[in-house]
Amino acid sequence: LLFIGIYSLIFGLTSPGYGAEIFGVISLSLGLIGLGFSINVAGLFLIAFGIGLILFELHISTFGIFGVAGIACVALGTILLVPTGYPNMYSPEFQTNMLLSLLVPAIVLGIFLAFAIYKMMEIRVKRPVVGEIIGDTAETIDEITPVGKGYVRYLGELWLAKSQENIEPGTKVIIEGKDGAVLVVKRIG
Repeated sequence: LLFIGIYSLIFGLTSPGYGAEIFGVISLSLGLIGLGFSINVAGLFLIAFGIGLILFELHISTFGIFGVAGIACVALGTILLVPTGYPNMYSPEFQTNMLLSLLVPAIVLGIFLAFAIYKMMEIRVKRPVVGEIIGDTAETIDEITPVGKGYVRYLGELWLAKSQENIEPGTKVIIEGKDGAVLVVKRIG
């Protein structure tokens, strides 16, 4: 019921209008009650708010501000949901295991979000390579003719290329320019 609730919330927030978010909140609450948690409204609100912030971060890049806040809300909400007293049915080991089983997914989600933000920042800082490829060499994969295009391999990537001459597969070519997404190549020599 917990996972159905979480996935329903995600589905409902990404494609609103079907009522899945309402079903998700209800099934998430029932799942937590079924697991024996005393429902702490603040904890549930923090978890739901944290998931919303994380989804907002994934859709609209805010340099990780909402993502970090979402992870903090999820972690704090899970801490609030763990019973704090030691009733007869809870041993200290059980409470520690419960706390770890709730915090580990939040930490894993945080690591994934940090990695995704790092990669997005790396892509934004990276210089465009289009101007740098002119004058470099590539190898033809397909036959290229003046009337037909073919593929060349440049730094492990396949690029569509055209040429004013016939070039057989496996020939080294030099990149003379770029016409849209098509490279203009010439046989070396």
